[in-house]
Amino acid sequence: MTLDDLKPVGEAAPAPNRPDEHWWIRTDEGMPLEPACVTFEGDTPAKVQLIGDDSWGGKPVEDFQWSHTDEDGTTTVHSSLELVERIPPPGHAADIETLWQELRSATDTIARQGEILTEVVNALKGPPPEGTQWSHDDAGELARKAKRKLERTLRDVEISYAMEQGDDDTVDRLTRQAIEALEA
Repeated sequence: MTLDDLKPVGEAAPAPNRPDEHWWIRTDEGMPLEPACVTFEGDTPAKVQLIGDDSWGGKPVEDFQWSHTDEDGTTTVHSSLELVERIPPPGHAADIETLWQELRSATDTIARQGEILTEVVNALKGPPPEGTQWSHDDAGELARKAKRKLERTLRDVEISYAMEQGDDDTVDRLTRQAIEALEA
């Protein structure tokens, strides 16, 4: 047999389609996640069926895309569809429940920390005007200023006490520290 005797082989069979999968998807930035069934062509998402949507067969992925062409002729395709996380198949409900509990706990912690931060800012700035809330952006600087003011007050009290006691060495030391703190 020679190379001339070999006949070309037909094209390779296309890759089999991935089975449908359930995913948490985002269809618009800033919107909450939604559960959906995703159909694949090969390994590429082809259609999306939102859970609870009564349309038959889902929407093609292209319906979530748009493109524009730059002056240099470059075409850019954008998508408002984001496959965020695969929903585990049946039998993994315990895993999901554990994740939900962790999420709830983290959310509760974040909410409580926000409440504490609001209380701290209100203590440092005073009550906010009716129907408003203070920004937390400057909370760190407010706390540092309050700490410096408290340190100055304590030093002043110590100096006054040392003066009453006639302790000139302590008065001199504390006065130098106060001057150094002001220069820093």
